[in-house]
Amino acid sequence: SDYKYNYYAKAEAGSGGVIAEEVIVSHINAYNDTTVTIGKQGTITANKLNVLAKHDDSVNYEILSAGAAGVSGFGSNFSLTVDSDVAVNIGDISGNTSVLNTDDSNKIKINTTEDTSIKAENSTTKDWLSATNDGDVGEADYNALSAGASLAGGTGIVNETNITHTTDINLDNAVIKANKDASGKNAIVVDAYSNVKSKDYQYIGTGAVIEAAEINDDNNVIANTNVNVGAGVKLYAGSTELAKQTPTFAPVSQNNTVTIAGGDIAIGARNDADMYSKAYVNTWGGVGVVGATNDVIYDGSANVNFD
Repeated sequence: SDYKYNYYAKAEAGSGGVIAEEVIVSHINAYNDTTVTIGKQGTITANKLNVLAKHDDSVNYEILSAGAAGVSGFGSNFSLTVDSDVAVNIGDISGNTSVLNTDDSNKIKINTTEDTSIKAENSTTKDWLSATNDGDVGEADYNALSAGASLAGGTGIVNETNITHTTDINLDNAVIKANKDASGKNAIVVDAYSNVKSKDYQYIGTGAVIEAAEINDDNNVIANTNVNVGAGVKLYAGSTELAKQTPTFAPVSQNNTVTIAGGDIAIGARNDADMYSKAYVNTWGGVGVVGATNDVIYDGSANVNFD
């Protein structure tokens, strides 16, 4: 299951003469749920198995607010909310402990001659509007631009970004047997991954007699990433059962060879974040209050849990 979304909001407002108030309000709200489920019983046999639940969205905005002459107030207010849940569920994850007391015939069974990959990926990108390869930003990268001249009561930019990722892989009452992959390493991979990039650039340029020129920017990300392996899970990498056996050989005069396939089991939960907020206030003339507030907060957790 693989979904990719693109969201973009753009708003412009300009005024001249005597204006009481000019404010741009723009919002993006995105709520997404991506889930892959493999049932409680049955058997899957294949050469290779790739199970993937993936969500990928790109979001951004651009606001221009300009005022001239006698303007009592002008500015912009933008909010972005992304709430994305990605999950892979394999086996009976209901917490039914009665399955633990039975043989494996009551569990989902996955058998592959090569590797088995189980992944959940959650990605949100809000980059500079015209980012270059070296990461520099320029005038074209202003998410919000507010400019004014002459007599103005106040100019301001308010921006709030809230991105929440919940990324889970849940395994229980499942038997997975696999061999090494083409690189000769991992037979079984279980990987939950969250990746967030969130960058803002706000600019106010104003002159003459201004009561206030302020920017308030909040950039908040919460990422909870978990792999939960239940007590009813059995993972076999390579010819595990064959390795346990005591080999029986024919007479010494014959060539006796036992080949046992190997492979690793890799289980992990990972978070990546790239966050940046820049506020630039440029004033000239008589200005009462000038200020910029930037809050960049990341709250992330990555856990692998075995019952």
